[in-house]
Amino acid sequence: MLKPELKAALDLLESYSCVESKPVSDRIAVCTALKLVVGHSAHQNLGICADDAPAALAALVAYSKAFGYGVQIKPVDYQNQCRPVYLKFNGQHNSYYLAEYSGSYRGVLVSCLGGEDDRVNGTFGYFPLGLFEETV
Repeated sequence: MLKPELKAALDLLESYSCVESKPVSDRIAVCTALKLVVGHSAHQNLGICADDAPAALAALVAYSKAFGYGVQIKPVDYQNQCRPVYLKFNGQHNSYYLAEYSGSYRGVLVSCLGGEDDRVNGTFGYFPLGLFEETV
């Protein structure tokens, strides 16, 4: 049986799944729900679709920091600054790669894997690239 707060977090995150783009009305609630669900999974993968490499890398840094990863960004990856990109982050190996992307989606997919409860395993999003950016 899932704890009520974990069930509520999963319900909230699932409302953003399989939806092309949905505005986040309560940023703090979504961030809290993602951190809770991520905390109940063994590792995560991120799929980031962005207008350019710097935007994708900024999202990677913010999301990975929120999820407790220490990602090392390769300076060469900032060179692709004018084309849309797809960035795939593998939390199990703490590694990522960038590729050109011709699709129209923009945002972050979060896949939770290896949870003790199968209901935690799943893919959630698209979430905004700047969801975990620190606000002043």
